[in-house]
Amino acid sequence: MQEPPQSHNESRRLEALRSTGLMDTPFEERFQRITRLAQKFFTVPIAAISLIEEDRQWCKAAIGLSERSVPRAISFCGHAILEDAMMVVEDARLDPRFENNPLVVTNPGLRFYAGIPLRGHDQAHIGTLCILDIEPHGAGEMDLSVLSDLAALVERELLFESALNAHSGNPMDLSDRPLLLDDVTGLWNWDGIIRLLEEARHRIHLSGGQQSLAWVDVGFTMPAGADAQAPDDVQRELANLILGVLDFRDTAGTVGQGQFILIIGNGNRESLTTVLSLLAERIRRFFGEHPANLAHLGLSACTGVSTDLGLADLIEQLERDRPGADQPPGTLTLRHFDDVEQVRLLRK
Repeated sequence: MQEPPQSHNESRRLEALRSTGLMDTPFEERFQRITRLAQKFFTVPIAAISLIEEDRQWCKAAIGLSERSVPRAISFCGHAILEDAMMVVEDARLDPRFENNPLVVTNPGLRFYAGIPLRGHDQAHIGTLCILDIEPHGAGEMDLSVLSDLAALVERELLFESALNAHSGNPMDLSDRPLLLDDVTGLWNWDGIIRLLEEARHRIHLSGGQQSLAWVDVGFTMPAGADAQAPDDVQRELANLILGVLDFRDTAGTVGQGQFILIIGNGNRESLTTVLSLLAERIRRFFGEHPANLAHLGLSACTGVSTDLGLADLIEQLERDRPGADQPPGTLTLRHFDDVEQVRLLRK
């Protein structure tokens, strides 16, 4: 095995990477969508958008990976960013750079890799869009020009700021940001959600505007004989469903198994109920096709959130408003200031 050397412009490359503000932020649908397209088009089990820091490879988006980070010393993408074009490894067992690599000889047992460098500020290679397989492939078996087209879409997204990487003195721009992410889903954890809410409410207090909050409560049970990782797999799928209905300006976090909080930058009741209806239907459809059993689906939400209400009181109110298990699946308790109504999001 050969460790990837540093690039000739490493300091400039790292500066370009940091300028994106994307390191150690949650998954975002705008990037996840591209990895899903790559994974489905090439019919491979793994696709990822990876960013290469000094000593690690970290995935901003990934399909088919349970870990978001690996040491740079064993990364395939650490080699790929040194190339001017796509790097293709048809069978890693036969490549001296990877033949004894832990990712090849142990789990996940990688064989095929194709990755194209992603250019950040000043054309520096900050990461890759890549596809991987545990089976070897010849480069001629795939139309890899499509991967280049998808990489161009990633690079376009790198130019746009979202609520997660805006350069505005955000408290998320701290060295402890990795501690604010959930290990299973890649979303914000409880501490991350609280920090993000504090920042958002401060911004609204200063410059105006509205936002909506929603609590999604999904109770599910696993069939007899399910392995220990099965609940985590369901949790990740639920996170992907949530990301799939959010706008790029919105975000979400998880506060427990089947428990999610959504922060939506729109105080409009109709828009909120449309988003939550779509989510509820996708959750019902997922469990209809999955061995896990949907035991409960309740949602609570508030629009036009007042900054006069303390953050702890707001979260407690949202939690208290969650419909009980005796309510039909897809019931939403919707609060607009002091007006409260119940909405049935699912049709029978």
